[in-house]
Amino acid sequence: ATTVWLKRGSDPRRGDVVVFSSPEDGTKLVKRLIGLPGDVVEMRDEALYINHQRLAYAPLPDVAPGALPQATAMLPHELWSEALPGRQHTVMVLPEVRALRSFGPIIVPQDHYLMLGDNRDNSRDSRYFGLVPRKNLIARASHLALSFDPDHLY
Repeated sequence: ATTVWLKRGSDPRRGDVVVFSSPEDGTKLVKRLIGLPGDVVEMRDEALYINHQRLAYAPLPDVAPGALPQATAMLPHELWSEALPGRQHTVMVLPEVRALRSFGPIIVPQDHYLMLGDNRDNSRDSRYFGLVPRKNLIARASHLALSFDPDHLY
């Protein structure tokens, strides 16, 4: 596996997928960087607002049968394109799963970041453990992998 370590002085960018140590218990996590120092971030009914601007969302077609883990595929789910400034990525929403769908506004302090999982309603992220200090950042993920084997998801 290839890992790209963050260099001193190298600032992560909004939309980067980052490996970091959870501020909660030190577990290594991989999440998308949403909020940078100085940003005002808010979520209202699953929609993100960054610096008071709502991100653009567009529905996506469902994936081919068998492409999602069976436990997820059995739940009602929606795939959306979420557009951060200059970058787009896919997020999954599970409407029937109990999750924190609104928060903030939060002003991200210096040397901290707000991280969210792309599987929004099945992700332990900054909504639950708070902002991530810069010292907890380990690497920028350069390759993402998803296993469709339900016994070995990663």
